[in-house]
Amino acid sequence: MTQLTARALGRESLRRQLLLSRAPLSPLQAVHALAGLNAQHPLSPYVSLWSRIAPFSAEELEARITAGDLLKATLLRGTLHLEAAEDYPAVWRALGPARRRAFAGFFPKEAREIDEERLVVAVKALLRSSPVPYRDLEVQLSPAFPGHRRESLSFAAKSLAPIAQLPPSGLRSHAGPPTYGWIGAGGGADPTEELALLLRRYLAAFGPATAQDFRQWSGLPALAARQAIAAVKDLARLEGEAGEVLLDLQGLPRPDEDLPAPPRLLPRWDNLLLAYKDRSRVLVAEDRARVVQRDGRVLATFLVDGQVSGLWSTQVNAREALLSLQALRPLPAADRERLEEEALRLVRWLEPDAPAHGVRFAQAD
Repeated sequence: MTQLTARALGRESLRRQLLLSRAPLSPLQAVHALAGLNAQHPLSPYVSLWSRIAPFSAEELEARITAGDLLKATLLRGTLHLEAAEDYPAVWRALGPARRRAFAGFFPKEAREIDEERLVVAVKALLRSSPVPYRDLEVQLSPAFPGHRRESLSFAAKSLAPIAQLPPSGLRSHAGPPTYGWIGAGGGADPTEELALLLRRYLAAFGPATAQDFRQWSGLPALAARQAIAAVKDLARLEGEAGEVLLDLQGLPRPDEDLPAPPRLLPRWDNLLLAYKDRSRVLVAEDRARVVQRDGRVLATFLVDGQVSGLWSTQVNAREALLSLQALRPLPAADRERLEEEALRLVRWLEPDAPAHGVRFAQAD
C-alpha cells in the first residue's frame, strides 16, 4: 500500500474541505459537498463558507435556509448541523444509532424507559400543524411521559424525531429561542445501504481516513461503522505513516504534501477539527488542549501552512471592529503578513458597518 505522511493527509483534507482555494459554489452546493456544516454556534456556518467559497453571499445562505433548502437539525454526534434538505432524510436515518447513543449519553435512564416509537408519534402529532418553541416541546410532551425530566423530553424529541429548527431560527440575526417543526424522513432504503452512503459522503469530504476517524465524525457505534465499511465494496486502502489503514474512494486524487496552503480562519466547532480521531494532520497533539476545551467546545482557529497555528476572536466597540490573533507558535514574518491580510478581510466582512477595522496579532513566546 502507498504510505502517506500526515502532511500529505492534511493537504488532502484541506483540498476536499475547500480550504486550499475558494470554490465557485453556492452555499447549498457547498453544504452538500462538505457533508454538512457544524452549526452549534450561529455564526459558524457563515465563517465556514466565507473561508471556503467565493463569492460567498450571506443573503443567499439565509435565503436557502428560509426557503427550507437547508435545514438546521440535530445530526452528527448529537449536535446541531446545517444539512441540505435533499440529503437530510437519508442522513437522519443512517445516523439513527448515533442519535440514540447521544441521547443515552445525556439521559441514560430516560433512554432505557422512553419508548422511541411512541415519542416520535407524539412529536409528530404536536408539530404537524404548527411549529413549537424548543422549551415548549418539553412542556407539551410532559403529560404523555410523566415521571421523566422535562429537559430529557425536548432532548429526546430533537434526537429521535425528524424535526428541525424553522426560520428565523438558524439565521445569524436571530437571537430568540429556536422553534422546531416536523420535517419527516420517510421510509428508507436498506439501512446498510444508507450507512454506506454516509461513509461515501464522509470520505468524499474528509478522506483518506481511518475507520476510527469515520466513527469520530459520525458518532456511530463500532458495529454500525463496520457495517458501513463492509457495504462499500470498492474502497481504496492506503497506509498512513504510522502503519494505520486509511480508507478512501476509488478514483479520487491522492494526497500531495507539496500543495501550497494559504492562511485560513475557521469558526468554532469547524468540521475540519471534528472529523478525525487522530487530528495530527491539521492539529499537533501539544496544541489540542488549547483548541479543544474540556467541556467539548472547539475554539475559533487559524491555519498557517495547513496546520492550526493559533486562535482568533473579535471585539467590537463604538470606535472599531478588532480581530485578535493569538499565535500558538512563532510565525515567520511572511506568514504573519498573509494571515493578517486574511483576518482584515474577514473582520471587514463580519462587521461592515463598523467605523474602522483592525487586526491585533500576539506572537507566541
